[in-house]
Amino acid sequence: ASFDAGVFSLKNDYIHMLDFSGANTGVPTSNNGVFDFNRSQSGFEYVNAFYHLNQVQSHIHTLGFDCADSRIDVDAHGIDADQSFFSPGVQPQRLTLGDGCVDDAEDADVVIHEYGHFVSETASPGSNSGNQRNALDEGFGDYLAASYSASISSFRSEWVFNWDGHNECWNGRVLNTTE
Repeated sequence: ASFDAGVFSLKNDYIHMLDFSGANTGVPTSNNGVFDFNRSQSGFEYVNAFYHLNQVQSHIHTLGFDCADSRIDVDAHGIDADQSFFSPGVQPQRLTLGDGCVDDAEDADVVIHEYGHFVSETASPGSNSGNQRNALDEGFGDYLAASYSASISSFRSEWVFNWDGHNECWNGRVLNTTE
């Protein structure tokens, strides 16, 4: 988080949590640096997404890659649907996370999968066209999400989208299948 004029905000050089969709959920700030929310509070999704994005972005830097060195804006309540997406055509580029059956920003796998699209785009700008390249990008997003998730816990490590999927909302994805 950053500190300016006595206020802590969920932003750093690379990640800015914003409400660019106009959902008016209010991006949380803090006067004491504590961002303590439960799932029923809209601030939870902003804090959860910021934390996990910051962890992955920092890890990419420790590996020596500079493909995630530009800023990305993130709206944790960006669309009133069970859908999330990356928008490369605006500057700064954006992640829009949906509020559907399960709010997507509650699931680190969804957040990191979408961030994978950003990493891919910044590594090779404008190259994601065609079915094969789109499939590769989806696979990379799943790999990044699953490997990050496995670094935290081995619980259901063969699943992607442990929280958002594999329930009545949608089936999620399984990594250890030949289908």
